[in-house]
Amino acid sequence: KGGIAYVLQTTYGLNLPKEMHLYFSRLIKDYSDRMKTELQNNQVYDIFMSELVNLSKPLFIDKMLFTQTNGIQAELSYTYRGESKTIFGNGNGRLDAVSNALKDALGMEYKLQTYTEHALADGSGASAVSYVQLCSGERVEWGVGIHSDIMTSSTYCWMMLTIAGR
Repeated sequence: KGGIAYVLQTTYGLNLPKEMHLYFSRLIKDYSDRMKTELQNNQVYDIFMSELVNLSKPLFIDKMLFTQTNGIQAELSYTYRGESKTIFGNGNGRLDAVSNALKDALGMEYKLQTYTEHALADGSGASAVSYVQLCSGERVEWGVGIHSDIMTSSTYCWMMLTIAGR
């Protein structure tokens, strides 16, 4: 048994959603073609991390606050390219509120196509990984967030795909 997603799962504990397999395989094939060589497992992992995970530079999440009144309200403070902003959004859950805040602040329209998450290890101190696929018209983008807090890992996905221009 093989494949790029299998390597990431068995070697690094990353369980990519099935919908992401083809997307990431194409990305790896492009790298392999440019380098004119077959990539080793550690190179596949490095590409995954550099191309998809926590692409926060030049973006940094300063603060996230959530209040529950008629749903959830999110207050999200971030710094992007040296400029600090605070945005607000309402939703039926925390991720929905973050998504709505970003849509409103950026004047964007996109649809959440896929969202999955899992722990990277056993135990309460394990990091969480979130996978997000957003669609806007014909454009389809994937993002991955890894953080000790599942909400932060999920928010990194949304922010990098929207604000950071992914």
